[in-house]
Order: sequence, then structure tokens, then C-alpha cells
Amino acid sequence: MDAPAPPNSDNSDASPHVAALVVTRRPGDLGDVVSAIQAQVYEAKSISVISTDTAHSKLGSGIKSFASVAEVLRQLSADVAFVWIVDQDARPRPEALAALVSTAGQIDASVVGSKILRADQPQELISVGEATDIFGSPYSGLEAGELDQEQYDVIRDVAYVESASMLVRRDLAIGLGGLDPLVPYLASGLDFCQRARLAGGRVVVAPTSEVLYEGFRGDRSQTWREQAGRIRSMLKVYEGVTLLWAMPVLLLIGLITAIYWSFNARPFALVDWGRAWLWNVVHLGSTTAERARARRSRQADDGELFRYQIKGSVELRGLAAQFGSIIQDDADEDEQDLEQLFNQGVAVWHRPALVASIFGLIYVAALTRSLWADGMPSVGFTLPLADHAYDVLRAYAGGWNLGGLGSGQPMPPAVGATAVVQFVTRFSAPMAATGMTVGASALAIVGVVRLLRRLGIGQIPRYAASVIIVAGPAAAAIGSLAYWPALLAMGTLPWALAAVVEPLPATLRSRLGRLARIALAVGWAAAMVPPLVVLPAIFGLVWAVARKNLRSAGRGLLVSSLGIPFLFPWLAAQDLMSIFTGGEPIRFDLSWLSIAGILVAGSAVLFAAAGAALRTGGLGAILAALGAFVARSGSLGSGLDLTVVGALTAGIGFALRSE
Repeated sequence: MDAPAPPNSDNSDASPHVAALVVTRRPGDLGDVVSAIQAQVYEAKSISVISTDTAHSKLGSGIKSFASVAEVLRQLSADVAFVWIVDQDARPRPEALAALVSTAGQIDASVVGSKILRADQPQELISVGEATDIFGSPYSGLEAGELDQEQYDVIRDVAYVESASMLVRRDLAIGLGGLDPLVPYLASGLDFCQRARLAGGRVVVAPTSEVLYEGFRGDRSQTWREQAGRIRSMLKVYEGVTLLWAMPVLLLIGLITAIYWSFNARPFALVDWGRAWLWNVVHLGSTTAERARARRSRQADDGELFRYQIKGSVELRGLAAQFGSIIQDDADEDEQDLEQLFNQGVAVWHRPALVASIFGLIYVAALTRSLWADGMPSVGFTLPLADHAYDVLRAYAGGWNLGGLGSGQPMPPAVGATAVVQFVTRFSAPMAATGMTVGASALAIVGVVRLLRRLGIGQIPRYAASVIIVAGPAAAAIGSLAYWPALLAMGTLPWALAAVVEPLPATLRSRLGRLARIALAVGWAAAMVPPLVVLPAIFGLVWAVARKNLRSAGRGLLVSSLGIPFLFPWLAAQDLMSIFTGGEPIRFDLSWLSIAGILVAGSAVLFAAAGAALRTGGLGAILAALGAFVARSGSLGSGLDLTVVGALTAGIGFALRSE
């Protein structure tokens, strides 16, 4: 496209005048960005710096410093048509401003953004205009590390442009008050562009306007300040009826993703989530005032914003893709960019592991059909979930337990654990029970896949074996009894055992994250069926003897010890023998002769075999035999929980043996 002539040409009087505003967010040298603005082919009439740092007021003649964008806008001369907002880390190329002005005039756009490239790798794209979901999470559509080959060089309407370089019509900038000084870089561009669109403005990107950006970080949208900025933007622009459902959903999605990332790549994700919401509570007064100001210039409804948003949640789709990569990949997964995971979401449905997962879930649903039809059986500790989880948590924390005839004894840990899930999700009792049951089945399948991968088993055998955990004889024995805590324990048990055979990471941060995940896995299993807390230690001992490596035994003891705190205060009030002998034992139909044969064969294979598959099969046979023995030990005095531990151990063993 033809760029307008610069002001010093013959037709300079017809060219719209532009005032450049450099927005600073921290102390630092502004010489590079100012020089880049001064080197523009299309000269800016004036250059102003938005900063409270006194050092920025000494940039040279003709460059003034102001405390806010609003202050600059009030002092602009009447002949200025556009305001060029430039971030302090931006380095516009000489033709950048000319392309912005040309695009604005050509299609009558109110906000025009530039193509953003990495300063350290000028061929790598950062942004060419972006979309969002309804919660403001950015989605650029770019692959991680995608190079600029002019594949996006077309003028197009977008949800927002980054504030590294934005050309804004002067009257619109004055009406909206400029950028919100309380929100960070990404959120400021999103917030301003959404307000501009609701005010009737058109937001486009001009790819021929190129800007290099310094200090790029792949996780920049996940900082607590960016999260807080997106929440503030939602509160300012959305109508009340949208906020009524969107804010609670965002709260829940944020909590789910924060918990997940806390145990994976960002140890402080949960803290950041809390800080973002707390910040908005503190600044609710100013947000309300800005919302009122935005409504005065509003000319469109929320539907105008929805036109440029993708469906669903970017963060939840990222988690779904991450879940699929856990099933599929043989190697350890590195932290992946959220948008890259989003782009992989569709591929999850083409993976063979998904077939195993769906089959297993259908089998569990059929096996536990009595739970879906009649609810939880009101026997023993397998009671229906309470209508109000908060009351259960208060009783679990201490005081009189109103269950049955009442008791001053601490409630079983399964009661507290399920109440926590019900309280956090805010689901009704039936929905929470359904979600936990289905989730446990899916986790069990994925956990066996992970365990077999750590043991060196190939892809196809892993998938076939993963179904056995929820479709084998052990699961059938537990399902026929409808002992719900055992079904829930089955979900995280393979994850706890996988931790026994995989070494801890080298770095302290990664090690702490791994230990937290292990504690959560073994703690949940032990809370559901307390005797399960000793199983990782036994598993580690058997594997250590077979491999002649005591490290596995040490890791097994560590994993078991991490689960013990989850049993308090209930454990302190129990007679240890009653834990192993209390309750009616389950029925496990496997003859003693068969158990002995499996044990002998498995031991021979485990201690004599050389290949990973044979060793794993031998380990599975030993676990299946030992588990079956314990599951059938009701005649020897074993109670419900101990025989359930035996059945679960046998289930793991049969899964390993079938690979």
C-alpha cells in the first residue's frame, strides 16, 4: 500500500499530524525507543514520555515528560489527528508509523496495531493481532517460534493489538482516557481495544508496520498482574448479565488451572491466582469508576466483543492437550506454551490412548451402575455426600460428629477429602460424586500408562494394559461391592507407584513440585483406603530386590511417608489392628492354587529375565499373587480395607502382567 508522504514533503499540510507517546512501566534507558521514533520516515509532530521517573525528563529538547496519558491528551494541539502509543521496550522500524497512518486512513480504523517481532530474533513472530476467549486469555494462533514469512501480511480486524505500538484516533483516545495505568503490558492493550470497540471504533492490525520488542517471555500472559488486568478489563467492559455467569466460571477455571500448574511448571500458580483476585478486590472502587466512564461512551453490546473471541476457554483447552500429551509421549514433557497446547487440542482425539480411556470409562460406568441409579449405599463409611460440604469440613476439623447416633471421634479421612473436592468445585452432591468417580477412572488409566512407560514398556502394550486396571477381576470385585472409596483410590494409586520407579529431578524447584504431586497422589489414595499408604513401600522393596538397586526401596519409603499426614487426625484415634481387621471383607474369586502358581512364575521371570517387558510382567505377576492372597485373607481375619488393598494391588499386578 502507498504510505502517506512525510510532513516535510510538498503535500505535508494534507498529512495528519501524529503525537508519539512513550509509555514506561519501570525505570530504564529510553534512548533506543526515542531514537527509533525520531528515525521514522513519517515524522511525529511531538514526542512525550509517560513516566514519573525524573531521569526520563532529561531526554533532550522537545521531549516532555508527563505523569499519565490523560495529562498528555489534555495538552495536545488541535491539529493532532492521531496518538501513537509506543511501549518503552518497542523498537519501531523506520516505516512503522507511515504504515499505521496509511492503514488508518485507508479503512477508517480507530485503532491500528503493528506486527510485533522479537528484537533478539527479528524473524520470529510475537503477535500479528490477537483473539481472546471470553475471559480475556490471549490466543494469537501462532506456533511457538513461528517465523515471519509474510504469511499474515493482510489488514484484518482483531480482538486487540499489543500496546507495543498502537495508533489511536485522537478523539477516541481522549474519550476513553488512554491506557489504564494500573494494568500491565498485555492487559492494557486488551482493555483499551475492547473499550474502543464498544465505543464504535474499529480495531485492526497493519502487518506492514513492523516493531521489534525486547524482553519477550513465553509465559508473559500468566503472571499474576496480567491475570489481574484481564479480570479488571472484564469488570469494566462486560454487561451485568455476562458478568453474572462469566466471573464465577472464570473463578473456577482459574482455580483448576492454578492447582494443576502448581504441581507441574509454576509452583506459585495458586498464589498468583489468589493475588490476582485480591488485587481486584482492593481496586474495586477504581474499577467501578472506570466502568461507569466506559458506559458513557458505549455504542455496542457484548455481542460486538464476542465476534472476535474463540469459543470455550483457552486455558482449559491447554489442560486438555496437556492431558493428552501425558498419555501419548514417551519422554518427559517439558513445559509447553499455553497457545501451543491449545493448537494441539484437536490432535488429542486422534490418539489411540483415547480409545482405551473411553472403553475403560464405559466399563466402569456399567460396573458401578448401582451407584448411578441408587446413589451411595448408606452402609459403613460409604455414605452419600452431604448437601453442604462446609458443614462436613467443620465437623471434620474437630467437634461432635452428627453422623449416625453421633460421636466425638474424628471422621475417616475419606469424608474430609471428598468434602474438600465438593466444596472447591461447588458442585451438588450427586454431580460431585459423579465427577470424582469418572475422574478417578480416567486417572487410573493414565496412571498405568505412565507407570508402564517408566518401566520401559512400549506404546501399544501400555494402552492395552491400561484398561485392565478398570476392567479386570480386581475392579469387578470392588465394583460389585459398590465400595466407593476404593474406586476413588484406584485413580491415584498408579501415580504413586510410578513415583517409586522414577528418579527425582535435579533442580530444587522441580523436586519440590514433584514431591507435592506425589504427596497428593498417595495422600488421596490413603485417605480413601488407609492401609494403601504402605503399598508404595512394598512395591519399592520388591522392585529394588529384583533390580538390585536399593534406591527404589528408599523412594518407596519416601512415597509412603508422604501419605501418612493425610490420615490425621483420624489415625491418632484408631487402634491399628482395627484398621486391618475392621469391616466385612470383600469376596475375591481366585483359587489358592492359582495364586501360588502366579507367584512362583512371576518370581522366576522377575529375577531371571533381562528384558524390560519380561521384568515388568514378572513384577505384575508377583503383585497380582500377593494382592490376590491379601484379598482372599478374610478367612484369616482381614477386614474390609485390607482386602480392598489386596484387590487394588492385584488389579495393578494384572495390568502390569498383561502388557
